[in-house]
Amino acid sequence: MGLILFLPTVLGIASAFGLALLSRSRSALSGDHVVITKVFRRLIGWRIGGFVVGIALAIAIPFVALGLLGIDSPEVILVWAPVALALVYLLSLLIGEHVAYRPAAGQHGANLAARVASRYITVRGVIVPLVASLGFFALAVATLALTNDRGSVMITCASPYPNDYGASSHSTIERSTSWACLGSIATAAILTALVARAATNRARPDTHVFAAAEDDALRRSTIRAAVGIYTSFAAILGAVFTLVLAEVLTSDFEPCGAPSWWNPIGVALWWSLIAWFAVYTWGVVQIVSRPIATRMSATIG
Repeated sequence: MGLILFLPTVLGIASAFGLALLSRSRSALSGDHVVITKVFRRLIGWRIGGFVVGIALAIAIPFVALGLLGIDSPEVILVWAPVALALVYLLSLLIGEHVAYRPAAGQHGANLAARVASRYITVRGVIVPLVASLGFFALAVATLALTNDRGSVMITCASPYPNDYGASSHSTIERSTSWACLGSIATAAILTALVARAATNRARPDTHVFAAAEDDALRRSTIRAAVGIYTSFAAILGAVFTLVLAEVLTSDFEPCGAPSWWNPIGVALWWSLIAWFAVYTWGVVQIVSRPIATRMSATIG
């Protein structure tokens, strides 16, 4: 549980440092094309700025919730902190792509063929976020199915005495929070798609084939960063719901007994946290990945 609490902050700090080092790396781009280098630095600046603002919000949310609103709930840290970080970072990517390069008035580029996002991301690059999304969706739906309006799982059983029933409950995540998490994942997915579209449709700074290769590398890096933050975000929320369900399914509902098949499923969910951490790590790697320009993938337009 403690590790999950710090994942959003660790993600932000580690990625910000990685991006800062990336901006100083001479191997990221050749440096032969001044305009491409300027675009690269602007994009990195917006990405670092997104993390700085996102981390600040993620840290401030628990203090505001407790100090001003009197809300003392782990859901504030487990859910709303990563939501703030992910959405702010995706917005910074989106804005960065729109302002990174604007051609001078009267300057036009030749577009022989419309660019598509699939040009900058492979099928393998969307398998992990797709699996993470489906896994989180299944866990959220299962949590909603088990949770009543009072935010708990209730099991009733017959008492030895006539017309008397025993009941036991176990607290789980609020239904409103579960719906909010589903909405935030949908919002993050929409923002990720908008980032991919903005990166794909951004004007081409130069028509030189080597400059085009490096520009394509920047577009590819932005899309990978968007997919990475979305995947890490889905992994954090997926881990949260995994913890909630695993704790419920492996608990003793005295005096009533839970179904016998609950416990093995709960144990399997505890072990599945390793998979969520692997998915989270994959997302972080995508965020700090170095732009790689290859002549084979460069096309003018």
